[in-house]
This record gives sequence, structure tokens and C-alpha cells, in this order.
Amino acid sequence: MTRLLCLLLCLPLLAGCPGQTPASVRPVPAHCQASCFVPCVDAAGDTGVRWEADPVDPAAWDALGEDVIDRLATKLRTCDTRRQACAQCLERLEQAGVIVR
Repeated sequence: MTRLLCLLLCLPLLAGCPGQTPASVRPVPAHCQASCFVPCVDAAGDTGVRWEADPVDPAAWDALGEDVIDRLATKLRTCDTRRQACAQCLERLEQAGVIVR
């Protein structure tokens, strides 16, 4: 009877003890490329590419393609390369059984 009483007194104390985290729950390094985490736009959604010409000047409209569209296309290709790096990293983690869809 004394043992049972002692066990009942110790049970709440033992319930608060942290156990060991199983290996399946521990964090796994993803080994994703650093470029995967570089944002394509800033927090305000700005790409950093601007057309700052005079809209009344016809020559400004002629230069629009070189000044803005080419830079935006380059930025889009760079961003898509980063997206592919993230997709490859996620595929590797899925193949390793770390994540599931």
C-alpha cells in the first residue's frame, strides 16, 4: 500500500520530465542551395526595375524595351532558376523520405 501511495505521488513529477526526441522527429539538414532563399522581389513587391523616362518623349518609348523589358526578363530568368533550385531540393528531400506530399 505504501508503494502504491509513493508511486501515485511520484507520477505527477515524472509526467513533467522531458523525454528524448526520437530520431525521426529531429531536424534534418536540407542542403538546399542558398540561391533558393533569395527573394525575387522586396517586401513591398518591388522588382527594382523602373522606367524613369519622360512618357511624352517618343524616344523614351523606343528605349522601353532595352531599359525595362530586357532587365525584367533577365530578372525573371534568374528568379526561375532560383525556383528550380528550390524544387530540386524539395524533390531530394521527398526521395530521401524526409517529407511527403
